[in-house]
Amino acid sequence: MQKIGFALILALIAGALVPIQTGANTALSNGLDNVLLSTFVVFLVASLTTFLILIIQRPKIPPICKLMTIPWFAWLTGGILGSGYIYLVILTAPKLGMATVLGIVIIGKIFTAMAIDHFGWLSMKINKLSFGKILGAIIMLVGITIVKNF
Repeated sequence: MQKIGFALILALIAGALVPIQTGANTALSNGLDNVLLSTFVVFLVASLTTFLILIIQRPKIPPICKLMTIPWFAWLTGGILGSGYIYLVILTAPKLGMATVLGIVIIGKIFTAMAIDHFGWLSMKINKLSFGKILGAIIMLVGITIVKNF
């Protein structure tokens, strides 16, 4: 239970960082007067930061035979979708407000994750939909609607 509690705290911290990142990315976009250029800068800085951490940690690179077993989508999808995500959040946050955009993002994540779980897409273990899961997602949607309108 202690490991789960720590993981929950880390997940909460990760979630708290998202609005800060969104605000900083939007400020960069406003300063550069270009959403696409700011998205590029964000990923350039992220790549350089990750590279420096790799140099410090010196992780062992798996053998080529193991690398070849990784599904093709695992190599590209995260970067492509991540770039699109950052771009769209920078584009929409100033128009809709950060709480609304991030709330809608969460709803999009929940509904997509439930579909991925239900059908076992992307090599995930099948975890069937239930009434409770659907009800929980609908309650979240109602909550986001309240946040947006009040």
